[in-house]
Amino acid sequence: MSSFKASQVKAPSAAGTLSLIRFEASEGLSMLGQYTLEVQGNKNELDANGLLGQTLGVGLSASDGGVRWVHGHISAVAQDDRFGQQGRYTLTLRPWLWLLTLAGHNRFFEEKTVIDVLKAVLDDYPGTVDWQVTGRYEALEYCVQYAESDFDFFSRLMERAGLYYFFTFEDGGHELVIVDAMSAHKTAAHCAKMSYRPHQTHFLASVSSWVSRSEMTTGKVSLQDYDFSKANSREASVQSGEAADAAGYELDDYERSLYPGFFADQRAGDAAAKVRVEALLARQCLAQATHSTPYLSPGHRFELTGHPQSAHNAKYLVVRSTLKGSCPESTGGLGELRFEGWVEVINTSQVFRAPILTPTPVIGGAQTAFVVGKSGEPQWVDKHGRIKVQFHWDNSGKENENCSCWVRVAQPMAGKRWGAMFLPRVGQEVVVQFLDGNPDRPLVVGGVYNAGTRPPWDLPDLASRSGFKTQSLGDEQVYNELRFEDKKDAEQLLIYAGRNQDVTVGNDAFVSVGNDWHISTGANQFVKVAKDLHESVEGSRNVKVSKDCSLSIDGDSHSEVGGKQYLTAGSVDVKGQQTITLEAGSELVLKVGSSSLVISASGVAINGVKVTIDGSAMVDINGGGGGVATGADAAQPVAATLPEEADNGQA
Repeated sequence: MSSFKASQVKAPSAAGTLSLIRFEASEGLSMLGQYTLEVQGNKNELDANGLLGQTLGVGLSASDGGVRWVHGHISAVAQDDRFGQQGRYTLTLRPWLWLLTLAGHNRFFEEKTVIDVLKAVLDDYPGTVDWQVTGRYEALEYCVQYAESDFDFFSRLMERAGLYYFFTFEDGGHELVIVDAMSAHKTAAHCAKMSYRPHQTHFLASVSSWVSRSEMTTGKVSLQDYDFSKANSREASVQSGEAADAAGYELDDYERSLYPGFFADQRAGDAAAKVRVEALLARQCLAQATHSTPYLSPGHRFELTGHPQSAHNAKYLVVRSTLKGSCPESTGGLGELRFEGWVEVINTSQVFRAPILTPTPVIGGAQTAFVVGKSGEPQWVDKHGRIKVQFHWDNSGKENENCSCWVRVAQPMAGKRWGAMFLPRVGQEVVVQFLDGNPDRPLVVGGVYNAGTRPPWDLPDLASRSGFKTQSLGDEQVYNELRFEDKKDAEQLLIYAGRNQDVTVGNDAFVSVGNDWHISTGANQFVKVAKDLHESVEGSRNVKVSKDCSLSIDGDSHSEVGGKQYLTAGSVDVKGQQTITLEAGSELVLKVGSSSLVISASGVAINGVKVTIDGSAMVDINGGGGGVATGADAAQPVAATLPEEADNGQA
């Protein structure tokens, strides 16, 4: 155990003058250090509550003239009243990053790299950051912080990206250092080389004990994930580690397979799997040592010399440490502090990655959100039918197309160019589930009505109705409707088209109506039959044409009437290109005014005011009139009844 000169305590004015009695530090890579100070101060000068949140610095002076500084925010104060006017206080110091544990947000980031997201989180706090990052980090399509502290969100992103951190201290402040490679670590000041001196604690730059440790670990990680934009392809990334030496087993024998892997493409998946393997292997081979120097702290390197096993004489990185110091009670904090320290190290030939411990928040149930889009647009979708939503917990206030990632919408059926498609519109409230409970993977599974968007039919009066009712994107008064009415004795299927209706049948179409069938056309009606048209009317057929009626027949025309046929017209013109044949079973009568021509089986009778006959054989003329033709009296058709109009859904 080495002795050091009296420490320097630089406290805020609310603390008055403080003397350090005891000191304890616990630190590590990607760990929030905690520094516990037992100090002595005048009760009249010290405002315990006023110290909270203030910064305090402690300089630990070594016998070689160097000083190791510790600095942080006072997070807790405890007072011991057993020491009279000179009260004893226990102060807990934390680095500024600890402040992230006190706050949390619900927010999202879109198309940002992990570095961009981390910077956005850290910018809200009063600390400085030294970015020692060499890797390339792709933009994340969507990244959500939900129901977790800023520190948990920060830690989760850091761990999965292979980033880690430590702190550097100086007189008056400290800095967060974020790194991703061994090359970013500097040699520890005043102890670049540490000699191995077992059981000797009075040497400054030496270790008094050295324990090396190896353990079995998983050596292979397989990540799998699914990307809907690549159809049926499922991405897989596999990474294997290499044994540090002859460990007696093959690392590949033990594989950890994870699904979902939460990566966007093969490159990102390979990087994520590599980070996980490196995090597991980082603790495969460790060494632990005791020492008596205040200079060794996480993030610094040193070289061990003098160990009898030459393999241990190498360069190491400090990954965890504890440091304890105390001053003899009799000095009242004015004597020399004596320190003892412990470190955990890895060889600098290894890669350090923080263990992946911070869980991703899980959203166990469904949530609702509002559909949003570009200003003035009633609908906002992409080529996959995805939409944008704003969750109730999103306080960004954007309420536009930048509120969220593109969210897929579940449909009743989804096939290859077939299925169902109902796309929510801006302003609707939708129900959102999260795949595997992950906030980064929302999925719209339905919609719900609310006070602003009420059902299409008045309830509960019209609760017997069900169906679909859409609305025109340009005119709220225009809609389409498919409605089922199941009220007893009023059962009905209603189809209403707000503008056009098109029906195409690929083969046969059969329509059977049990009672009347009414068709009403407001303008023209066009019927085209590619082949034959067959009509069978078991009762009467009545047709009324208010204007002209034209019939054009390219072939023959046959008309067969079982009873009488009547034709009444203003004038009748019959023209045959060759022959006109009129045949009657008993009698044929042609009559104009008082003149007539009667042809019967017994002969031909002509009656007229003046008759001119040129006969080659005999002319027989008798008086009397011919038969009278009966006028046609067509029955009038019954007017068609209009179909029931689609209503506004009100009772």
